[in-house]
Amino acid sequence: MLVRILFSCFLVLLLAGKICALPRVIEVYRNGVFIVEEFEVKEGENALPLLARISLEEVEFLSREGAPKLVNISLTEVEPEGELFNKLKELKEREKELADREKELLAELTLLEEGIKHSQEALPAAEFEKYLDLRERLNAEREKVQKERAALKEEIAKLSAKVSGEKVSALLVWATEGGRLWVRYPASRWLTFKDHYTFSLETSQKSLKIAPQFLLTQKSGRVLGPLELRFYPRSRAVGAVAPPPFNPWVISEGLVPPPRVLLGKAASALKKLKPPRIEREIAGSAYWERLSIKGVRLVPGRNVIPLPVETLTVDRVILEVPLYAVCAAYFRADFTPDRSLPRLLAQLYLDGSFMGRTWLGPFSPGQKAHIYFGVADLIEVKQEVLKDITGDSFWGKEVQEKVTRTTIINHYPRRVFVEVRDRIPVSHHKEIKIEAEADPPWDKRKPDGEVSWAFSLAPEEKKILVLSIKIKRPSQKD
Repeated sequence: MLVRILFSCFLVLLLAGKICALPRVIEVYRNGVFIVEEFEVKEGENALPLLARISLEEVEFLSREGAPKLVNISLTEVEPEGELFNKLKELKEREKELADREKELLAELTLLEEGIKHSQEALPAAEFEKYLDLRERLNAEREKVQKERAALKEEIAKLSAKVSGEKVSALLVWATEGGRLWVRYPASRWLTFKDHYTFSLETSQKSLKIAPQFLLTQKSGRVLGPLELRFYPRSRAVGAVAPPPFNPWVISEGLVPPPRVLLGKAASALKKLKPPRIEREIAGSAYWERLSIKGVRLVPGRNVIPLPVETLTVDRVILEVPLYAVCAAYFRADFTPDRSLPRLLAQLYLDGSFMGRTWLGPFSPGQKAHIYFGVADLIEVKQEVLKDITGDSFWGKEVQEKVTRTTIINHYPRRVFVEVRDRIPVSHHKEIKIEAEADPPWDKRKPDGEVSWAFSLAPEEKKILVLSIKIKRPSQKD
């Protein structure tokens, strides 16, 4: 018993001198959200309460100038401090008192009912009236207690939604010399982050408006800040509002020589290397790698951080037809950004109409870029196969020939600019010959086999493209 009392006194003395942290930075990475806190550590024992419950393995101690000399670090749990937690504690104590009183009233009512029910002889009228009056008063008090308790539960639920729990972790630090201690740990249990971007394309004005917002929900129970928010871009696949990516049509059939052993070893070695840690800020000639927002204050609950709206000039609005994948046209805005933009998830609007959500970027200043805004329904695309045959030639070659005809019709009430992209096969072996021609001829042809036509269409005007492909390879009979 004496040992328990001494240990309690030690904790009281220890926690009475605990130091409040100064949250400095919130870091949003691809793998989660992290908090960086700064403590002023004195010589001797220090209790440093964090903002969440974590394990000691999750804590990173950052090296800074003026750091203390540490002897030992351990972890415990303490009750968090603050007006919200104190109020929550008072409400829970009051709710417990009401719950106990409700049990007492229910017991008294039960005894009263049993006494009347099992009475051996009829009660006098005056006594019976007293029983009824007492039961009415007990029921009225019980109903009052139930209403107050229900209201308290609702208020407790609202306050509890703003905190991650009734306990937080605290670092117990022993230092031989004082100084500033910086710690970094994951905050996903009490802090969630969501970025929200809106891209609005106005085709008549040829302008692209970008409205970014950050949504932070924190349950530390405290007002945090001012602090710095650092946002690191994330990577995801392209959404459905854009056409499938272009892939070359390679005719190899196992004729490509295998890679050399030396190249194979080099590739294996590269896979084992860890990627470099990039910490660039916004730069004039670099990709947008990190956005820092300073002076952010976060209240318990949801916090919306709007950023300034940016307007970019669009070079051209094009309706792209990716024949290599689908028979449809997609709205595409071509532009050259004068600033960097991250890899981001965005809502897309075309002339005020919602088109969908997709992942975009990253975009680099001075480099041409484009964004897709969904399918253009009033561009009719029809494709017919005029010829698709495979046979042997007189010279012992296997010949495959395919001819397609594509008809594109503009049903919009205005002239539109159309770019058609298709692909022809490329060969990795000199014995496989590829012959391709088009009517009208394509405007561009790339080494990977991508071909494209660019033209404008008036309302109800149509364009016909014929593509002929012939593949000659050694006969399989040889």
